[in-house]
Amino acid sequence: MIELESPDIGYLEAAAVGKNENQLFSKLQQLTVDLIVDCSSLVLSSEVLNSLKVHQDKINKCFVVILPVEQQGQYPEDWNCVPTKTEALDFVTFEQMQRDLGF
Repeated sequence: MIELESPDIGYLEAAAVGKNENQLFSKLQQLTVDLIVDCSSLVLSSEVLNSLKVHQDKINKCFVVILPVEQQGQYPEDWNCVPTKTEALDFVTFEQMQRDLGF
């Protein structure tokens, strides 16, 4: 369900979640990774996305959502929304560098 792009970056394709939301949150409890959620083909419910964001904030890790540009305005401004996986990986890498430098 959550694939590791590197030891500290998790990648979740929204279409793979389906009805397994409980399994998703159980798996997240075991990981302390920056998380990329790919909603380019299927958007998870606002409740699930918000729960994921809250979890990532609690563990002080990055949360990035991949969304088509035209849908990004529907989400809060403090969410990190990007249009492609490449941009999501770049964003997380940049955030990690900032954390390492103490920002």
